[in-house]
Amino acid sequence: MPDFFDRLIDEIVRSAPASGGDAPLQSATARRTWSMLVRPRHRRLLVVTALLCVSGALGGLALAGTFSGQTMSPQQWVDGQRVEPEAAMPAAQTANLAILRRGRVATDALLPWDAYSVTHTPMAANGVNPSLSRRATGFTNGAAWVIPGNGTICLITANEAGVTMALKQMAPGATTPTPVAHVPGASGVTACTSDAAAAVGWSAGTSGTIELPGIIFTAGIVPDGVSRVTASLTGGGSVWLPVHENVYMAEVHGWPASISFTGPAGPVTISNGPDVLARADRANASRRARKKP
Repeated sequence: MPDFFDRLIDEIVRSAPASGGDAPLQSATARRTWSMLVRPRHRRLLVVTALLCVSGALGGLALAGTFSGQTMSPQQWVDGQRVEPEAAMPAAQTANLAILRRGRVATDALLPWDAYSVTHTPMAANGVNPSLSRRATGFTNGAAWVIPGNGTICLITANEAGVTMALKQMAPGATTPTPVAHVPGASGVTACTSDAAAAVGWSAGTSGTIELPGIIFTAGIVPDGVSRVTASLTGGGSVWLPVHENVYMAEVHGWPASISFTGPAGPVTISNGPDVLARADRANASRRARKKP
């Protein structure tokens, strides 16, 4: 399946016009994620699914209406409807996330590829506003941005190779993205959730790379007062991950089945779903067994 989505996304990029317009190209992490072994969870899947439903006529979409202060389904965005981006920091988000209460500085700006993506793909259905983004400081590898939307909040994360790939896809000063070959090891997750979910603590999902199949990238948002989270690994054991400005992000050895921490309201545990690495290993072993004479 990853190869199928890679080819489909590549075809979307090749079919897109060379300049401007409302042509919906894939988001920065659509390529990062679908070229990986592990599917992202929750709303990110809906965004990618809606994107892949776009027809071959990518020269622009007729706007069926623009709505203020709302969100809509990714499919509605594909059908031509639009929402006005969130104009100011939502009180429901700043109440629990210190990263959104501080002033914005130059380094908080999204990478050009990500800024283009949040406004030119179905991710825009969330009413996200790139001018409100904040980059979580303190990570020594990779980067993470929190972006407010209309009753939603989005998280874009990438490891160092993922950042390199995004810069290749759209360098600073560029106005349109450029298709590039996959950067080995590029990984990251992008997803959106409700204000209420972010206030409690939320996982943006997981991803992995073909080059390092045993290494899993995971990231999420936690409320104020949480300095680290614990990733419980399938098969036993756990590792703790540091939190910087309400964001945790790391690559771990093995499948992080759940993320847990103690928040303002007490203990919180977030599931990352079943171990797809083990499932893939079993499937591969079964195929090998069937091929034996």
